[in-house]
Amino acid sequence: MIISNHQGFFDPLIIGTVFPFFSNYLPITFMVDDKYYKNIFLKPFFLLTQTFPSYYGQGLDVSLREPRKILRNGGVFLIFPTGERHTYGPRPRPKRGAAVLAIEMPDINIVPIYISTNKKKTTLNIGKSFKLSGITNSQDIETVSQLLAEKIYELDV
Repeated sequence: MIISNHQGFFDPLIIGTVFPFFSNYLPITFMVDDKYYKNIFLKPFFLLTQTFPSYYGQGLDVSLREPRKILRNGGVFLIFPTGERHTYGPRPRPKRGAAVLAIEMPDINIVPIYISTNKKKTTLNIGKSFKLSGITNSQDIETVSQLLAEKIYELDV
């Protein structure tokens, strides 16, 4: 599982380009806001990249159905723990999805990435992969959500 802050619309594509073409990290799947998924012009791209809707408002069981399947089958899933794009101001509070996946599968590898974008360049800082079971035994979703966010933001150098 890849976790990252989210600054722009193209973050999933940017993250996908940093991994070697035939690496174990590709293909990377991700979810997208329902309103974008329903866009007739974007839908072909989403279908080609195995992207799926977030099923916002339908609960975590529905929203996390595809990510669970992907991770259990050894695939790679990219998730933005804050669930929204954010470029300035106080950091948004992380949502529960990434934490729930990490708690349910404490031995999956998690790769944190911090994206920094300004008018001239975009920089990705990729952290060392870790397993939730290697850093905490907590089953508290809020605690794990904050821990995952910290793993991302500590890469902001």
